[in-house]
Amino acid sequence: MRKIISLGVCVVATLTAHAQFQLKNGDFEQWEEVTYTSSKECEEPVAWSSFYDATGGHKRIGTSSKSQIHKEKEKRPGSKGRYSCRLTSRSVMGVVAQGTVTNGCMNMGSLSASDASGNYNYINEERSDQAMRFSGHPDAVRFWVRFSGADTGVVRVFLTSKGYFQDPVYKDRNKATLVAQALSAERIVSNDKWTKYTIPFEWKTSEVDPYYALVEVTTSAEPGKGDAKDYLYVDDIEMIYNSEATSVIYDGRNILQAGKVAKKFNPEKMGKITTNARAAKATWKYDAAAGQLVVTVEGEDIRENNVNKHIYHIPFSQTNK
Repeated sequence: MRKIISLGVCVVATLTAHAQFQLKNGDFEQWEEVTYTSSKECEEPVAWSSFYDATGGHKRIGTSSKSQIHKEKEKRPGSKGRYSCRLTSRSVMGVVAQGTVTNGCMNMGSLSASDASGNYNYINEERSDQAMRFSGHPDAVRFWVRFSGADTGVVRVFLTSKGYFQDPVYKDRNKATLVAQALSAERIVSNDKWTKYTIPFEWKTSEVDPYYALVEVTTSAEPGKGDAKDYLYVDDIEMIYNSEATSVIYDGRNILQAGKVAKKFNPEKMGKITTNARAAKATWKYDAAAGQLVVTVEGEDIRENNVNKHIYHIPFSQTNK
């Protein structure tokens, strides 16, 4: 049974407004109590899950000791929030159980840590708090971690279509389409210092739009690896939407960095505007009074982040030369 701990109207409003283009509670400011039994409770970030909120026949093993997820007042440098999330590893019957948090659901169905048929994170469509809706087309994911461990810390983000999806993949269980992914791979190294990472998305298809976002953060790249003393703090996971022009084609050439264009503006000669974004919106207009072509590029999340835009002023001569 969950008991939501409200941290104020402003936080709730933010979560609602960013439900599609940002992850719910990606700053780990909201927490709630999770009860497994009358004697086993822990706090989890709202919209995120740990061993205490898992499924599978071996869930009891993951809750047989103290929680491996912790609400911490230590936060990344410059954060406007109050909390971060700390994950800790421990030893279970001689095997390292890595600290993990996911916005999906953990399944614990095998005694073998690396058995993808029983141990995995998945989109649980039966519960709205374990199947996070997401409709953006971000260019990267940015986050902060403080990691100390024997292995490599991991942050993985999968954008999928509607339907069942699990990680690691096992045989043909997955029915959803993997639309895009951002994988930290070996980048998160143990230095016990708050470090900012920006991981670009690899887009797998242009034919399907995202419907869910499955995110997982762990203290070890491989299940069962690492050390029982490993820990990882994570804070402020943010989707990045680029909004810069890379070219403005006029009369067959790129005039973005041309300075003054030695021609009188002719709208029929305007060509394509390209950007560094997956889904930015580029528009133009000609300001006759100023003799300037004004190009505006807005990030896909402009409705929620109204400063995410770049405006370019390209001067033209008033007469042909």
